[in-house]
Amino acid sequence: LFRSGVGLDLAAYSVVALERNPADAAGGSNRMLVNSDGDVEPSWSRLGVAALKLRMAESELKIGRHQVANPVMNFSDTRTVPASFDGWSFENSSIKGLVLKSGYFSKMAPRYAAGTEPIGLQYAMRPVSSDWTAYAGGDYTSAGGLKSSVYVSRIQDIWDREYLGIGRDFKTGEIKTSVKLSAYNTQSSGKQEAGYIDQQAYGLTVIPSFKNHTVEFG
Repeated sequence: LFRSGVGLDLAAYSVVALERNPADAAGGSNRMLVNSDGDVEPSWSRLGVAALKLRMAESELKIGRHQVANPVMNFSDTRTVPASFDGWSFENSSIKGLVLKSGYFSKMAPRYAAGTEPIGLQYAMRPVSSDWTAYAGGDYTSAGGLKSSVYVSRIQDIWDREYLGIGRDFKTGEIKTSVKLSAYNTQSSGKQEAGYIDQQAYGLTVIPSFKNHTVEFG
């Protein structure tokens, strides 16, 4: 069945700061929006999502400000408002069990701000930023239930990253358990704005679920 269409995602966020003590705001510290004097802004708003969606058959292209979630790029919602990114993303699921994904972004709307700023790192020792970030990869689920993911990404002049993940779900009675192995390889690239990076990280997660209850071990 051939499907096509045009859509629009919109979301607006508005914030009122109940705690306005400069000491508690810690100069902003990605918790609250502060002005140049370090005082907390009493309220602020922003357009959190504004993305045009174009769909044809099993492909979808999003253009504008939206939120992305995959192993090498993810939006955070652990501060005042959820983060979002300006750019485009593409997904295709024309092959059964396989979802291909890619994206390119040049600005981000951080989780504490009213506007946008260059792509940056939240946990760097010093402020660093990049002109763009991009990723490509895919997720595949076999007929037997084995799930695998492969992704590559780049933050221009900061790092290149590769990801490999494999997992499977197991069911015992009413308990479903997800087991997943993950591996990351991150290398500094270009001008190495965040310094020399040569990092390998590995992870194992076991997630048992019973009805609407979930516990995660990692």
